[in-house]
Amino acid sequence: MNGILKNKIALALLAFTLLTTTLFSCKKYAEDSGIHLYRTANSRVTNTWGVAQVLVNSADATGSYNDFNPELAFTIQRNGDYTVYCDGFVLDKTGTKNPYITDVRGTWQFLDKKKNLGLTQGLFSSNIDKYEIIKLTKNEMWLRQKNGTTTTEIHYIAK
Repeated sequence: MNGILKNKIALALLAFTLLTTTLFSCKKYAEDSGIHLYRTANSRVTNTWGVAQVLVNSADATGSYNDFNPELAFTIQRNGDYTVYCDGFVLDKTGTKNPYITDVRGTWQFLDKKKNLGLTQGLFSSNIDKYEIIKLTKNEMWLRQKNGTTTTEIHYIAK
């Protein structure tokens, strides 16, 4: 093989290596594939979400969560607003399940270079609830929040 052909092959291999390394190392979230052609984080988070799985300190709590929150819709809008609508149940002092409906509204924003989702309830609140984004695709959003010794992870799916 002549020197020019060797240089072209070496250059092609280098270009291929750089391209694949760049594509597969752009992973922002722990459980993401890292490749989201033509879909920004804003367009992926903007959706109406339902709960697929709930983990509390790594233990599956989905069944009990769904018993009390059978109808939940978490809608994130492109304009920075969000709503959480829940038609569920709450236990009273006697242990009886009583129906309730909640309709929470507020604003959302990305925090820490889009690694976290910040939710502010109401129009005049300055308290931001921070959730670590573990996975964000057009059909799935996984959020984790630590509160003292309790870690809650909620896996949402697009409705």
